[in-house]
Amino acid sequence: ANATQCWDAGLMLNNPSIPACRSRSMDKSSLYPEAAPAYYSYQTCGSLNNYDVSRHLTNMKGSEIITTTTQDAPYTTRDEKEGSDGFPVVTFGGVQVDFMRSVLTRFQPAMGMEIVDGWATAGSRAKFSSSYTAAVHDVAVGNFDIAIGDFWVTSERMLLTNFLPAVRSDNFYLVVFEEGGSTSFAAMLQNPFQPFSGAAWGMICAAVVVSASAMAIVDFQDQEEFPYEDESFILRGGKAMYLGFLSLMGGASAYRAGSLPSKIITLGFQLFLVIVMASYTANLASLLVVKNVQTGVNSIYDAIEVGLVVCVPEAVKRTVLLNYPALKTHVFGGSTTDFARLMHAGKCDAAVIHSKRIEQLHAGAIRDIDCEAAKTGMMTEEEARCNKGRGGGERNDCSLRRVGDSIFNIPVAFPIRPDDSEMLTALSWALTDAQNSGDWEAASVSNSNLFPKSRCSTATVSAAQLDWDSFAGACFFAAAAAFIALTLHLITWMPKLIEQWAAARKKKGEDEDETEDVEVAVRGGGATLKGEVTFEDSGKGKGTGSSIEKNTPRKKRGSVVVDDDAGAGRAEAEQEKGAQSDESTREQMEKIMSKLDQILGAQHSDSRRASAQPWGQWLSSNT
Repeated sequence: ANATQCWDAGLMLNNPSIPACRSRSMDKSSLYPEAAPAYYSYQTCGSLNNYDVSRHLTNMKGSEIITTTTQDAPYTTRDEKEGSDGFPVVTFGGVQVDFMRSVLTRFQPAMGMEIVDGWATAGSRAKFSSSYTAAVHDVAVGNFDIAIGDFWVTSERMLLTNFLPAVRSDNFYLVVFEEGGSTSFAAMLQNPFQPFSGAAWGMICAAVVVSASAMAIVDFQDQEEFPYEDESFILRGGKAMYLGFLSLMGGASAYRAGSLPSKIITLGFQLFLVIVMASYTANLASLLVVKNVQTGVNSIYDAIEVGLVVCVPEAVKRTVLLNYPALKTHVFGGSTTDFARLMHAGKCDAAVIHSKRIEQLHAGAIRDIDCEAAKTGMMTEEEARCNKGRGGGERNDCSLRRVGDSIFNIPVAFPIRPDDSEMLTALSWALTDAQNSGDWEAASVSNSNLFPKSRCSTATVSAAQLDWDSFAGACFFAAAAAFIALTLHLITWMPKLIEQWAAARKKKGEDEDETEDVEVAVRGGGATLKGEVTFEDSGKGKGTGSSIEKNTPRKKRGSVVVDDDAGAGRAEAEQEKGAQSDESTREQMEKIMSKLDQILGAQHSDSRRASAQPWGQWLSSNT
């Protein structure tokens, strides 16, 4: 600005009315000698110099920046080896270090980078509990030009110095102890029905009932589908309900749809089935493969409601408390990896932590850090909690699970010294150009072996197999249906099986036994009647009345004497006998005696009238 011209015009500095009152960027012309320099400004004329990037590069090319970093894989690594001269040689790598090297190649000649080993200085560490904030302080006071690492851009740190454009962002989640979910038989039976709520199942069943009722009404003339009388709506409706729910289970309509109205119903019902089955399949797969963690706390609001004490890193304390003032917190400094041992020690019930630390937790890296600290004596076993977990049991970092959605996210960027605006402008341009050119992705791929791999079957890791309990409910119902079907089948076929068995036994007995023709003579009521009766005999014998006298010969004449109130009759039987058992003979003879008692007793009047017909025919028909 030309203050004299501005004041002569009666204006104040920074007044945009005339160019002389307001300062704008300008560049030195190379056409004029140093003794009489001249400057030009696109901004004064309302434009920008988009044609020449050399203005960003001129002051930085061929120079060197001093930086520092720390060990925090996969983004920064530190490797120490013994050199040829016997002295240790320290090399640095990782995604962020490799990316920053590619950023510096935008300058020609390329800028150099010296990495100072040691991270934050002791003086800065004495002022801040967080080593990252201490490193930001070192950059602010000029100990380093920039610092490379996962620096969260917070309002407190921005008061210390400037930051380059963000390279990525960290998402923060609530981490809680996993509590074993219910494995009861009732819970396993509910698994197949979990995809839909009770209201959804009710609506689906109602839709099936409506469609089935409509089908029973409009298709009543289809005798093949509904072979019942027209007025038998109960039977037709029952079968329609069966076909409707069969369609739901099978995923396709089971109706014949003989008439046009029934075809329309079937078309709409089939669309309904497609939507229901697709939704059920997708939700069931999501529920079974990616199981919900059963913790009782599924969000930061649940933690507030039940009064959990939550560990919060000091660097994000302000952000957390401004967003969730009712949250009970345990603020901790130092490394953010400390959250796990603090939870196992009972200092807090949960933690707000970023996704990278959760990945390292489930890969076992954080436990390795705590065990190394206990081994080297930096912490006691009680402090490090290398082996001891919550409640005195064995430490299991897989029991710490992420729940809910991201609570908030914070950009990650590199701090840069605040007194060098040219360096800030040049490195900001070069870093943005490198990101747009895919250098960050290339650095991530080349260091992919450094990214942690989970050792836990976490809820965020897809499972290759579904465990048996996921299908216990469906298998139980299938087995129950099969059992009921088999039971009904047996009930239906059991009489036929018994009849077949008895027929087989009878045929076998006929093959083994001999058939005798017995001539029976009965005297009674002054008349003598004769006839023939055929019976099976498995024995031999001779008796009077109900008694049978055993005999041993193979061929024997046997006689039976029968008395009734009207008189007495005598029956004589001639039988050819085979070798049979005595017990079977007694049973057969007793049956004949009982039958003759009934004939001559209860049917006495018929016996008198029977004198006019052959006695054998009458006796045979009644026996």
